Amino acid sequence: YNVIVFAGEARNDERYSMKSGLYEGLPVFRVCLHRQDYQSDLINFSHPPVDAHFNTLIDTFSPDVVHMHNIIGLSVGIINVAKRRGIKTVLTLHDHWGFCYKNTLIKKNTEICQDYTRCAECMPFISDENGRDIPIRMRCDFLKLQLRDVDAFISPSLYLAETYVRAGIPIGKMHVIWNGVDVARFSRIVKKPRSGRIRFTFIGQFGLHKGIDTFLNALALIPFPDRITANLVGGGELVEHLHQRVAALGLGSVVKFWGKLDNSRIDEVFTETDVQVLPSIWPENQPVSITEAMASRTPVIASATGGIPELVTDGYNGYLFQSGNPRELAEKMSEFIKHPELIERFGANGSQRMGDKSFEQQVDKICRIYD
Repeated sequence: YNVIVFAGEARNDERYSMKSGLYEGLPVFRVCLHRQDYQSDLINFSHPPVDAHFNTLIDTFSPDVVHMHNIIGLSVGIINVAKRRGIKTVLTLHDHWGFCYKNTLIKKNTEICQDYTRCAECMPFISDENGRDIPIRMRCDFLKLQLRDVDAFISPSLYLAETYVRAGIPIGKMHVIWNGVDVARFSRIVKKPRSGRIRFTFIGQFGLHKGIDTFLNALALIPFPDRITANLVGGGELVEHLHQRVAALGLGSVVKFWGKLDNSRIDEVFTETDVQVLPSIWPENQPVSITEAMASRTPVIASATGGIPELVTDGYNGYLFQSGNPRELAEKMSEFIKHPELIERFGANGSQRMGDKSFEQQVDKICRIYD
């Protein structure tokens, strides 16, 4: 295959200017996007100058297939640009952006939205760059109109596939293909000795939707803090808040903040992780942190929401708990403290489940859709 990449990039250059370069041998064309291009209360889904760049690129490259991912911030207009040329289009879904302006389905009171026609309850209007109010319904209808032209959708989880079908995507266009993982890389990870403490790790963005407060509250409920260590790996808007919560809960000797790490250093984290914890309060699609944990023989405790139960089977390769319930999470964590032999058994079960989900195997399934 001949491949080029067309992407948005947040930088301080002239808005919508484009530069090119190479990334791992692939030609990449990056359009300069500014903060307002990504803001959910503005028109972050349609940018005609981006469509124009893409149109010029298609003139030069003449692709047979355009494979898109999350194009909010860039422009959904590129779907129509490809359609007008008779080019086949594939769109991989990663969250709920196609029908939820927040992406997360979380309403103002942390309740999960079940009716995708009531966006106005969260935000009645979005604004254009002249400050004019536009009904949120126009966003919904415009995106539905654009997505109608996509030839094939790929969802890593059955959960997200069914959610988009309920939102109006034809079931005949939907394909469920798990995200691949570098099985060889993660299977080589060797754990460091535990030194008497079970090491629980959170990896991800420090945002409200990730439920990290639930994790901290669960840690405070465990009666033997001298037998646990908690690694928090990531960054985001809640960093200061989490430091304050750790101090208020008296968890300073338990919690270790790693900061935000590049994925190339995630191996280091897993060498010091016995159990991964993902306490999300939003319905996740297919968290990469879980598939990487499974490939590295690491059991997972996670919220029983979204696509997570498709990865984690309670009592087999980890445990599931009710989202936002710190007491239940503490009980699941205590199982590993009382029975550390479960760590190896559950870890081996998770590794076995990821054995046929390598990058190469999953790419082969995507290529069949191209064909």
